[in-house]
Amino acid sequence: MILACGDALIDLVARQERGRSVFESFPGGSVLNFAIALGRLGNEVAFVGGISSDMFGDAIIAHLHASNVQTDYADRLDFGSTLAFAKLTDGRSEYAFFDEQSAMRRWRMCKERFDGIIPTAVHIGSIALIDPIGFEQCSLLAKAYCAQAVVSLDPNCRPSLVRDANALTCSPTLDHPDWEFPGINDQGGPAAPDAFISDIGGLFPIALCGRTSL
Repeated sequence: MILACGDALIDLVARQERGRSVFESFPGGSVLNFAIALGRLGNEVAFVGGISSDMFGDAIIAHLHASNVQTDYADRLDFGSTLAFAKLTDGRSEYAFFDEQSAMRRWRMCKERFDGIIPTAVHIGSIALIDPIGFEQCSLLAKAYCAQAVVSLDPNCRPSLVRDANALTCSPTLDHPDWEFPGINDQGGPAAPDAFISDIGGLFPIALCGRTSL
């Protein structure tokens, strides 16, 4: 069993239709896409985190189930879904996030729900880690299993969501000796692409790619 804990959201992607911008919705989020990729490759994987009880949350749950991702450990909460409006211009993406008081931020770790589970790996990320409480809750899951499972961290720090880079709560965690950080070199900077693929291959038998939800 692999546990994927963090962000599941709705991407609203702009396209032009009859001279107007039309937004088409897709389930997305780094951790959701991570779980989707694993599920489609036949791995036993479960998504962990807060998913709204609204219609967007229904779409996220259906998307996970269609890719064989378990949702027994996902909490349906009466808060809104995280929305990410995306605009593509000349191959560059521009995002506007709406995440205040979202189900993702309201999720709370309950250790008793995971009694009896011995995961081989725990992955936490991405924008769910920016909020201090969100980071704390995701970390509680990772720390609960770090003695027997590989822990992978995706510290995605988007400028549109981070107001003070020096205040990021995940920074001290990068010194944890037993956690894996794909894409980060020994000096804490970005790793070369071949090193990133090597890191990923050492964790899971997959190659991650963007926009798996599409």
